[in-house]
Amino acid sequence: MMIRTILKDLPSGVHGFTLLDSEGDYTVFLNSRQTWEMNMKTYRHEVQHIEGNDHQKTLSADMLERIRHED
Repeated sequence: MMIRTILKDLPSGVHGFTLLDSEGDYTVFLNSRQTWEMNMKTYRHEVQHIEGNDHQKTLSADMLERIRHED
């Protein structure tokens, strides 16, 4: 498993997100409009999704976010 990280101009309300490709590798997109500190917080959050195997779960994205924000 590999994790790529890409800085990209995203809408101001989007801190970041992660995509899983067909090879089992992840790409974390971080909002280049955010501060370094916010991007680090977002990166750690996205890694929690990866470590929790959230991309293989059938729960809704909203439910997964609620679970991650409880941690």
